[in-house]
Amino acid sequence: PVFSRIFDSNYSVRVDMPVGSVAAFIADSRERLRGATLLTDFACGRVSVGIPRLTGEAWTDFCGHAGKLQGRAVLEKAPVEFKKNYDVFGPVRPEWELMHRLKETLDPHGVFSPGRMPGRK
Repeated sequence: PVFSRIFDSNYSVRVDMPVGSVAAFIADSRERLRGATLLTDFACGRVSVGIPRLTGEAWTDFCGHAGKLQGRAVLEKAPVEFKKNYDVFGPVRPEWELMHRLKETLDPHGVFSPGRMPGRK
């Protein structure tokens, strides 16, 4: 039932972080996660979250909070309109430029997984 509640939510977020950060993430996120459904894997450092509503500001805040704990948030499910305005991989990170240059070098015609890289290009 927990899986279905998460994936039936309007927004589904996966947060991966060092295993030692999971408890702090949950404790520090009580207000952010109010009304959310959580599935926590303390052994591998993953928190899956189903959220009924999410604003762009809340998404940016959520990603920033995960980043402070050496974690990364990925928006696995969201309405199309939300994804048009916000990157599912969160705010731009410096390493993305290198990733895009490598992808352009190895796949100059954009054949493999078009549109699936973090960051908008």
